[in-house]
Amino acid sequence: MKFEHVLAMSVEGSTMFGLSLDILHSEVINIDGLRLWVDTLANSFSFMDDTLGDNSVFTFRDGFLYELQAYCLYIASSDGSISEGILENINQLIGSFHIDLDEAIGILKEINSDGWLRNYPASFKTLVWFAAGKEQSINSAGEIYYFYRQVARFIYSIEHAGNFDKEGGARKYVAAFKKYVERVSAIDFEMPPENESTINDVCKEWDLLMKEERGELFKRACGTWRGVSGDALSSGVLSDFVLDANGVGSMGMSLIHWEIAYLELSGIQAPVLRIPEMQVVVILFPTDTDKMLAMAYSGDSNMDLKTAIYQLEQPDGKRGWSAPAASARNVPSQTSRAVTAKESTSKTGVPWQVIAAAIAALAFVVYSIAMKPVKAYEQATLHFEAGQYQLAANAFEELGDYEDSEAMEQKALHGVAAQEAMEKAGEDPDAWESAAQAFDQLGEGQGESEARTCRNYAAYYKGKQRMEEGKWKEAKNAFKSITSKSFEDVKNLRAECDTHIAYEEAEALFEEGKYYQAYVKFSALEGSSVEGLPDLSERADACIQDFPGTGASFTNPDYYSSAVPLKINNHSGNTFYKIYDGNTDTLAMTVCIQPGESASISLPAGSYRMNEAHGERWFGEEEMFGDDGNYYHCIFGGEDTADLEWGYSYEISTSYGYNFDGTGIRSEAIDRDSF
Repeated sequence: MKFEHVLAMSVEGSTMFGLSLDILHSEVINIDGLRLWVDTLANSFSFMDDTLGDNSVFTFRDGFLYELQAYCLYIASSDGSISEGILENINQLIGSFHIDLDEAIGILKEINSDGWLRNYPASFKTLVWFAAGKEQSINSAGEIYYFYRQVARFIYSIEHAGNFDKEGGARKYVAAFKKYVERVSAIDFEMPPENESTINDVCKEWDLLMKEERGELFKRACGTWRGVSGDALSSGVLSDFVLDANGVGSMGMSLIHWEIAYLELSGIQAPVLRIPEMQVVVILFPTDTDKMLAMAYSGDSNMDLKTAIYQLEQPDGKRGWSAPAASARNVPSQTSRAVTAKESTSKTGVPWQVIAAAIAALAFVVYSIAMKPVKAYEQATLHFEAGQYQLAANAFEELGDYEDSEAMEQKALHGVAAQEAMEKAGEDPDAWESAAQAFDQLGEGQGESEARTCRNYAAYYKGKQRMEEGKWKEAKNAFKSITSKSFEDVKNLRAECDTHIAYEEAEALFEEGKYYQAYVKFSALEGSSVEGLPDLSERADACIQDFPGTGASFTNPDYYSSAVPLKINNHSGNTFYKIYDGNTDTLAMTVCIQPGESASISLPAGSYRMNEAHGERWFGEEEMFGDDGNYYHCIFGGEDTADLEWGYSYEISTSYGYNFDGTGIRSEAIDRDSF
């Protein structure tokens, strides 16, 4: 997960460990404030030291400071070196474990050898557990990230403060900054520092420098080159050659293909000649405006590396230097070693011997260039499989029509587009889904993880959108489709959706007159902290209906009659009767009786059965007193029914399971559904 999608960015006035968070988000680096944070965080671990026992030598506090020291050294070495000045600042920041330069180099070797960079530092994981583990607060974890980021900015700024300057060591600055951003992200933070150039901006500057240098070098390489000295000339491996601006040339009768290539291992760009007819690859190292050293490597494994010095032929036929002309074919092989005093150094002051040694060291580079198509294809494929699609696209493009490079380039470009879409998606679920579909186009097995991540974000932001629209069921379904556990707030969001869904269901039941069911749902929601809902206690109370007045509340038209009077005395609380035809089980009448009152009704002569209910909260005749009520079936002298004869009048009382009037009427408990 990327922190930029979940972190709270506004922290003004907030605190953590009693310290203001403002310093961790400030554009200005406050070294005194950072030292205070280091001390406070280190001391926050002291409560855990007891678990190690009184004899512990290396405490948790020590572990945090050691990890932080290693992190600082790693950031400081982004330009390939550690200076005394940086080391002094690191020692001041840590406050203990002061180390010298040799010790610092030793720690860096450990960092690069033990896989430290592939995992979170232990101190970071412990801090996350301590600060955010109990509350599962991603914001608290994020502030710890900002602490590490601010430390990285401080360490880097010691020697690299100031703006990008193309005239003052631009290449070194750009290369160092690229490495710095990679190192800040080494613990999987995946978020470049704010208010500084992003890694993409720096890469663009780097590419511009490389392009300008390549263009200048290309112009310098075009023309006719005469061999001056070297065993590559005397052995006949090389001779004079001509390079044209269209990337071709000639050496005698042989065709030359050439380009400006970046030799990553040596960190320079150089003209590279390929002579297919002779199976020879040549790297040219410009040493002056009109001189180059040539290093020739043959496909024949039995042939040694050959070198030569070349001079650019001027348009008027004169050479660019004052040495006497020499036949390229007749110069003895040892002339490559017996250079004159005038030739002993290049224009930049670098001895030829040093350059020659560098050439010898780069022999394996020449071999790799000779094998470029095969190895380059393998490397491009590795980039593609690792999800490094831009690198893969560039590599496949350079391979041209080799194997299926053109088709693979298009696939890689799909990956680039997918990654760009992923980066720009923000909180747009449709954009995340489009990015996922772009990853799907990469083929079976490739891009599945990225596509799954995109769909998780699509579901996450779709769910949040639906919540804003009040479409709670759709939001919940979106959140349920998330397969990653990284979305730590999803559980709370789903719970919020459940609350709103239950509330809407309760309101619907209320509108349908199902007051008891609505009451149960409203009551279950009481105490909910979800915003935007009315007072749930009041909504629950609104479901309770007024108990009707004493008398018949319903009479079946088929049972209107004054033939047999019946009086029912209520010695209990709110009481509700249902009277059924004993033969057909048809509901004949319902009767409500207020506490302490009597109801007088009349029925046709016949056989009847009666059910009796008592309770406090009334929810209407359909749901009566809800599940909290008491429900009974009346038993008359041991029979389920009572016969009411014409010419007689009857009187009964609420029995509550025993006999009030000596008539032998009792009650037998039943459930509400049987009532």
